[in-house]
Amino acid sequence: MKEDDDSVINLLSSDGHLVSVPKCVAVVSQTIAQLFEGVPHDGHSPIPLYEVDYNSLKKIVAWMIRHSQSPTCDTETRSIELRHDGKADNIRDWERAQFECEERNDLFRLMNAASYLDIAPLTRATSAFVAEKLQTMTVDEARDYLNLVDDFTPEERERIRSETMWAEPMASSATIRNGSEVEGRQGTRR
Repeated sequence: MKEDDDSVINLLSSDGHLVSVPKCVAVVSQTIAQLFEGVPHDGHSPIPLYEVDYNSLKKIVAWMIRHSQSPTCDTETRSIELRHDGKADNIRDWERAQFECEERNDLFRLMNAASYLDIAPLTRATSAFVAEKLQTMTVDEARDYLNLVDDFTPEERERIRSETMWAEPMASSATIRNGSEVEGRQGTRR
C-alpha cells in the first residue's frame, strides 16, 4: 500500500512541543525522511528530534513550506530572486530577509538544526549568510561574533601579522609621501 503524500507527520521538538507537518514538506529533511521510512508509524506517534528546539523547528518548518512551494527556480525566476550585488548566490531574497531578523544565537541554532536534519539547501544558505557577515568584520569582531577566545600573545599576533603582511589589503590606492600625493603604484604626481 502506497503512503498518502497528503499525510501528516508529527515532529516532537527537544523541549517537548509537537509540530504537525505535511509529509510532502517534512521529507525536504533527509533525516526526517529516513526516520519516517525506517520506523513503522500509526500516524499519531511523533518523530522525536532530540537536537532541535521548538523555536528552531517552527522556523525550519516555515522554511520547508516556502522551499517546497518553489524547490527549483527556472533561470528567469532565479535571476530575479537572487541578489547579484556581491552577496552569495545561494541565498534567496526571502531567506536573507528571514536570516537578517535572527539574533546571532538563534541563527546558529537554526544552522545547527538544519545540519542535524540534513536539509542541504538551508544549511548552505545559513552558512553562506554567516560567511558574508564575517567578511565585513575585523578579526576581533569575528571572534566576538563566533564567541572565540583570542589565545594569541601580542608577540604571536605580531609575528603572524608580519608573516602575512602580503595578504593585507592596501589602505588606499593613493598615499602621501613627502607632502605630495602619489597615485597608485605608478608614482604619478598630482
